[in-house]
Amino acid sequence: MASKAGGSSGLDEQNTTVTDLEKQLGQLVSVAATRAIDVTKCDVYVRPAVVGFLNVCLFRANDEKGQPCDVSRDDVTVNLEDASGQPVRTQLEQTHRGLWEIFYTPQVTGHHRLEVKVKSRHVTGSPFDVPVQSSDAPVFTIGREGSGVGELNMPLGVAVDKDGNIAVVERG
Repeated sequence: MASKAGGSSGLDEQNTTVTDLEKQLGQLVSVAATRAIDVTKCDVYVRPAVVGFLNVCLFRANDEKGQPCDVSRDDVTVNLEDASGQPVRTQLEQTHRGLWEIFYTPQVTGHHRLEVKVKSRHVTGSPFDVPVQSSDAPVFTIGREGSGVGELNMPLGVAVDKDGNIAVVERG
């Protein structure tokens, strides 16, 4: 191969061109992938949390048809503040295509504020209210004391079958 003026070969020029093309293609793929995301169709699932325990919220990135789609980790922003406005550390992990888990361990009770954004745009419903209760508060209550329908007389134990059905054993 003949050298060009300035001592560079055509091969060097081709390598530079290929590198530039790879960068441009990478940018185009990134733009095409993020273009499919519709923040108005995304879902966030929030459940009441418990102080001092690892809790999780789910974020599902959806396209304009409401179908799960991929989104770059760099494009997702999650911020959680406690009831007094102090930041709560979060961790974001992708579990499946378009499905992300938001992990956090709150240290105080009260209503926390969760912001979820994609490319700096709030997903529908953001910010979300995350109720956080103390670890000694009941999470789930079955019946009440008594001997009528839906009431329990001296409950002894609880069992859950493989389908999620709950049975309470009582003396009454």
